[in-house]
Amino acid sequence: REKGEHYGKSEGPDFALVSNSNTGWKMEYPSHLIKLDWDAKPNVEESLKSVVLSAAVGYEDADFIRFVESIRAHYQGEVVLLVRDNASASLFNMLEKHNIQ
Repeated sequence: REKGEHYGKSEGPDFALVSNSNTGWKMEYPSHLIKLDWDAKPNVEESLKSVVLSAAVGYEDADFIRFVESIRAHYQGEVVLLVRDNASASLFNMLEKHNIQ
């Protein structure tokens, strides 16, 4: 665990962080998710919908743009972001611009 908001000491990073995603590294998400029945057979009559759900309380507005640009560079599906109740109008405008609820 690294030292941070909820952990006062450092035992080193859990994993390496990506510092530049423009080096050929790219995550690819399936364009269509297949729903499986209880017997693990594909149910072609129904498809699954995916959503990225994240809580982001206690961050400054500038921190959100890094998340928003990163998620939208790799994922165009539905994104729901939980923010503080007194978030700025500019933050809500930026989230709406990037189609994030």
